[in-house]
Order: sequence, then C-alpha cells, then structure tokens
Amino acid sequence: MLNRPSIENGEYLAEHLATRSPRLLLLDIGGVLFPDPWETIVGDERIGLAKQLDAPQLFRVARELWDTFSLRNASEEAYWETLGATARVKIPIAIVNDITQRLLNPYEWSMGVLNALPSSRIAIVSDNTEFWYQRQKQLLRIESHSMHQYLSFRCGLSKKSKPGLLEMAIEESGVEDVLFVDDRQSNLDRASQLGIETLLFHSPISSTKGDEG
Repeated sequence: MLNRPSIENGEYLAEHLATRSPRLLLLDIGGVLFPDPWETIVGDERIGLAKQLDAPQLFRVARELWDTFSLRNASEEAYWETLGATARVKIPIAIVNDITQRLLNPYEWSMGVLNALPSSRIAIVSDNTEFWYQRQKQLLRIESHSMHQYLSFRCGLSKKSKPGLLEMAIEESGVEDVLFVDDRQSNLDRASQLGIETLLFHSPISSTKGDEG
C-alpha cells in the first residue's frame, strides 16, 4: 500500500519537491497554486456570492453544474447565466468581477513550486473550466514554463475519469517515477489505483471545499 503523506505549507512543498525530485510531477492548480475559482467566488465566507446575495443554495447548484462546464469549452457568461437561472438568483457580473480581482490570484508560494523542478518534468493536470484556466495560466506564466497541460475542458475527461487525465499524462510521459500533488483526496485515491505516488496538499488559505474538481 502506498503512503499517503500530506503537506500544508507552500514553501515546504517547494522544498519537498526539490528534495524528492520525481521524474514527472503531476500538479493540480486549484487549491495548490491558486484558489479554487468557483468555490472561492461563490463560497468565500467574507465576500462570496452566497453571502453577499443571501443565497446559500448557490454553492450546491455550482457544485452540481461543475461537470457541465469543466468538461467542455464554455463561456464565463454562460456559466453565470446558467448558475443564476438554476438557483433562481440574479448574479450581478460587477460583483463577480470584484471578487475575482480581489481573491483569484496565485498563492505566494506558487512560483517557488513551479521552479522547484525543470519545466520539462512538470505537467499541469486540471479539472478547471476554460475561462478560469486562462486567468490561472496567465498569472502563473505557465506558457513561459513550457509545461505539459492535461485539461478537462480540452480533453472531455477529468482526473477521476476511467481512463482520464491521469492515464493520459502517464502514457504520454513514458516514465515510472511520478508524483501527483492535489488538494482533494478523491483525486489522490484515483491516482493511487494507478500506482502513482501521491501527496495531499492542505492549503492554509482555502474556502469551503467539496471533493470534486
């Protein structure tokens, strides 16, 4: 049985990766390098939409809609329109944009983690939407690092699909020494079934988290 270690501090994560130095690092973004987008915008306890609009049902509906938008190309406008219509809440885009600018920025340790290994040995594996990934990619400068990217909205597969993004990354890399870092235990359980070493990351800066994504 594989060990299930965990780590909580982003600076410690960068140090661990430099020491462990796997041949291939499969790296989640949301909750590891960057706040989870919809969970932060909807569920942040201080300024999230559910609080500002007094609409606690938004979090449940957003979770139910996730696969609809993360497994295909879709616009952010369509996402908020669908979420609002399904939850029967009018969602002002100005409030969404304000929360996005204030809260959706890379964690302070992100660049240290991305620079812990040569970019050729890092692959991004993300179940994110196309529109939020574009913001993450730009702010994290992922294109400049020339990393492989396995993305649910491009492939129509998730990390939990059988087969899915994890199998795709392993098959294309052709290496056996692989470490997968994610903040959701269900994704790590899936990786362990494939014989991949895993590391659970607990962000000290997180909003209410489910186990999807």
